[in-house]
Amino acid sequence: MSSFVNDLAAVLQQVSRPSDFYATGTLEIHTPRLGVEGVGHAPFPWN
Repeated sequence: MSSFVNDLAAVLQQVSRPSDFYATGTLEIHTPRLGVEGVGHAPFPWN
């Protein structure tokens, strides 16, 4: 492993208290599709 990875692991091992985690960003998710052979795709309603 790189020196950075080893140094980071050593620092993180010294953490002895709970903390919070925060992340932000967007992720596009597509509507699921259900296909029935001989019928076609069934739409999923979104409330």
